[in-house]
Amino acid sequence: MTLIQAILLGGCYWAWVNEIGSSVNHAIFGLPATACLWYGLILGDVPTALYCGATIMPLYLGYVAAGGIVPTDRTAAGLIPTAAVICYGMDINVALALAIPVGILFSQLHTLRRIIGSWYIRRAEKIIQKDCDGKKLYLNGILLPSLVKIVICWLPMTLICYFALQSVSELMDQIPEWLNGGLSAVGCVLPSLGMGLLLNSMGDKKFLPFFFTGFFLVQYMAIDNIALLLIALFLAWFYMTVTKGWQNVSAAKEETEDVSPTTEKITPILTKRDIIGAYWRWMAFNEVPSSYERHMGYGILMSFYPCLKKLYKGRPEELKEACMRHLSYFNTEQFWGAGVPGIALALEEQKALGAPITGEMIESVKAGLMGPFAGLGDSINWVTLRPMWLMFFLPYIAEGHVWAAVAPMVIEIAVTNIEGLTLFPMGYRLGIDAANKLLSSGLFNTFFKFVGVLGMFMVGGLSAGLVKVSIPISYVAQGGEQTVQTLLDSIIPGLPALAVIMFVYIFLEKKGKKRVNLCTLWLVLGALVLGCLGIIA
Repeated sequence: MTLIQAILLGGCYWAWVNEIGSSVNHAIFGLPATACLWYGLILGDVPTALYCGATIMPLYLGYVAAGGIVPTDRTAAGLIPTAAVICYGMDINVALALAIPVGILFSQLHTLRRIIGSWYIRRAEKIIQKDCDGKKLYLNGILLPSLVKIVICWLPMTLICYFALQSVSELMDQIPEWLNGGLSAVGCVLPSLGMGLLLNSMGDKKFLPFFFTGFFLVQYMAIDNIALLLIALFLAWFYMTVTKGWQNVSAAKEETEDVSPTTEKITPILTKRDIIGAYWRWMAFNEVPSSYERHMGYGILMSFYPCLKKLYKGRPEELKEACMRHLSYFNTEQFWGAGVPGIALALEEQKALGAPITGEMIESVKAGLMGPFAGLGDSINWVTLRPMWLMFFLPYIAEGHVWAAVAPMVIEIAVTNIEGLTLFPMGYRLGIDAANKLLSSGLFNTFFKFVGVLGMFMVGGLSAGLVKVSIPISYVAQGGEQTVQTLLDSIIPGLPALAVIMFVYIFLEKKGKKRVNLCTLWLVLGALVLGCLGIIA
């Protein structure tokens, strides 16, 4: 690997950690299945990079950084093993086993950057108290964090890729065959962690039969992904029709149509252009200066600042109060939660126009709504929709098709921004009543039932192709030597893979998703021991 290549790889990692552009950033640089396209272009081997990305991605399909906590860094877990495979010939299964410790190690950088984030808050408070200069606020909230992340993220990744990666690869080449078998077994088993976590997160337990149906349908009939998706859509529609689930849609529509704006009819100051501009700033900067102390609070301030300056023109003290108000703690899912900043901006405008709205009222509305919409957005976007479209494209990415790596990027950017561009202005127009009506209506319940059936069936079918575990123990029977796996396949194909997935699911169901690291430890140790003994492969 050349120094230039190492610098460019470090730059890809920094581009994700910097989080400018939220949905664009995550879709292009944040997922192993898509980011590996850029690693392949940098290292000169796109097909191998795509295969590595598609192999590593199932580990992280079920991971959600809920509450802003990053349990593992899937971008680093995709980058370093991929570079090791392309540049130094590391076996892909060994590289897959390497992904877990790499992800956990690099997740500590996210802890560090959020601790440092409190420094940006202190500086912002001083800027607001002094002269509330917008240029200084944006430089402090965008440029300064970007420069800090060059030091704590770009530089370490570059140094590791250039100096340490070859040594790690050479060390891996020296391991004995029996240990290599153990590491390969770990690599084969680990995708079940993502599948089990996904099962634990999405849908109701009553939908589990759809998972088993999808799994065994693919095992017995070997249908492709398009056919699997069509069958899944039909089953979801059929289930909703038989259970009369569609009735909730019309009822929810009537409820939301009755919603009217909560604020008085006063001539607004902000234009449609102002509102859309506030959304794009929210989307671009909500996570850039994030900290444990305020999380997305600084992001909301940067989203609102031009609007606040317009609302409180000629009233510098009120402008300072408003800026301090929106620098307070805030944390939600960026796109389904975009309606909450929209509501807060509407209330801020009414306050500026003289309506009987206090600053405490605005902060209470933000604090009360951010949690429900965070749970809603995480469940829809990151637990349900993203894993489904990623799993659909993974087999094509593994085959080296560039279009299959680009497609999830385009879909994610389009879907999330359609959500945000719909909900942010809607929140502004309709106010708090709209949020409460939507959350209490049957519309989301109906949606979750539909995607629950669809998702369970798709996860089952795609698990059959992504999790490859076999029992190669041989024995002599009539007709010659056979393996245990051959015997199992003649009864029910795919049983070892299914057993591992269900182990993860049951473990997390009983212990809770917070014990995912313990589950990972048991899975890795078990696979390592059984692989070294030649029991699984």
